[in-house]
Amino acid sequence: MALTIFTIGAVAGCLVFYYLLPPFYLDLGSIDLFEFFCTIFAAVIIGGLFSYKKENIQKIKQQSLKMQAAAIAHEMRTPLAAISHLADGLKINLPILIDTQQTAQDKDESVTYVHKSQLQYLEDTPTELEAVTKSAFIVIDMLLMNLRENPSEAVLEKHSILDCVKNALEAYALTKREKALISLGIAEDFEIKANSHLLKHVFFNLLKNSLHYIKAVRKGKIVIWTEKGEQVNKLYFKDTGKGISKESLPYVFNQFYSRTDHGTGVGLAFCKMVLQHLGGDITCDSIEGEFTQFTLIFPVLK
Repeated sequence: MALTIFTIGAVAGCLVFYYLLPPFYLDLGSIDLFEFFCTIFAAVIIGGLFSYKKENIQKIKQQSLKMQAAAIAHEMRTPLAAISHLADGLKINLPILIDTQQTAQDKDESVTYVHKSQLQYLEDTPTELEAVTKSAFIVIDMLLMNLRENPSEAVLEKHSILDCVKNALEAYALTKREKALISLGIAEDFEIKANSHLLKHVFFNLLKNSLHYIKAVRKGKIVIWTEKGEQVNKLYFKDTGKGISKESLPYVFNQFYSRTDHGTGVGLAFCKMVLQHLGGDITCDSIEGEFTQFTLIFPVLK
């Protein structure tokens, strides 16, 4: 990069001088070839030092984020697990109490009356608590998974892409309203060689982003479909929500690049890393205000 910038700058300087102050003569004087290459080498060394510093800062930032994520996960899992156990207990005992209250109300007018809608709300509360805790656990798992540096350690096995997508949709804590936004149109199923756990988190990241931006603009839906080819197979993941600006689009897969205050900038970078490890890739096309489409590319299994 430093050598490229040096060359472009030198050529641009010569052209500007030539057109603004003719005639143009290039007189190197007593500079020999060895000194010329020494100058270029020095420029490359300086550029390399800046590059190393930037890379080192990124590693420190990533390590710091990992430590924070691990601390958050440790602190949050314990109370979430307690809430989940309480919800299990409520699911067993609360319906009995509600039936008892309903029976007592029907037989004895002196019993404090509780409206049926309130009793129904109480009965649904354990299920809602389970959904909330499940969603929180998924967010924690996603954050920790996205910070993994080396997916090559994961075992790869053959899977159906349709099964992988369905399993991810079932595992993600979707509300009824969110489920209604998703249209699964996989007419052409194909086999992939992947780690199902890592791939599930790729779909989790795409779902999380799409649902967030659909809610932000209060419009849109998610469509998932496939396309089979001779060399590669493709899975398309499209939402018609907010879209991505032209300025941000080239950088969406860069690590720690985020367009929002709530994002960490590691989710899509993780998706890119996983797909490339499988011998494929992931690309993004978008028009701001109209749609965002991710294309997951998988090599055809021989």
